[in-house]
Amino acid sequence: MKELSLDQLLFLFFNGNHSPFFDWLMSLASNAFTWVPVYFVGIVILLRILKFMNPSSFISNSSLVLISLLIIVLICYQWLPLVFHYFVNRVRPCYDADLSSVIHTVGDVCTDRYGFFAFRACTVFALSTFLCFAFHETFKWMKVVLILWAVFVSYSRIYLGAHYPVNVMVSAFAGILTGYLAYRAYNYIKDSVLVI
Repeated sequence: MKELSLDQLLFLFFNGNHSPFFDWLMSLASNAFTWVPVYFVGIVILLRILKFMNPSSFISNSSLVLISLLIIVLICYQWLPLVFHYFVNRVRPCYDADLSSVIHTVGDVCTDRYGFFAFRACTVFALSTFLCFAFHETFKWMKVVLILWAVFVSYSRIYLGAHYPVNVMVSAFAGILTGYLAYRAYNYIKDSVLVI
């Protein structure tokens, strides 16, 4: 076995300790369908906040927020993975010949041989960043919850054996950038175009 890179060593550190409870918890965290009820409740709460903040512009502002969130998800889930796949074609940890005998995978995280971009990490960081900036005055305590949620989901991808830490960090940074740019576009449209 050749000498392992720092990224591989970090991966083994984060992937090395397992228990049936954490296997279940991380699988749950990484499953997109797990978060559907949370997203639904979050959207309802968000709409209530928007209605409370400015009832006269509720329809236009809530539509703009929901469109922004949808665009963020589409960028992180569809567009960025294609762009990264075109430029970076990295083997997943479970297919890495140096690691495959020592890593612990949970579920079907190794469906594709190549997978540099962690779209779940990108998506949760993009959504968290957008919401933190867009509603920084309204729910300051929620920033901590959003950041912890993003870190938890991102960590689950390493724990399950799907991605290396560098993959997750690059994807998280892409998500932060996407969320911030979406916020800037939202803010510009809200203040200059719609004048909400």
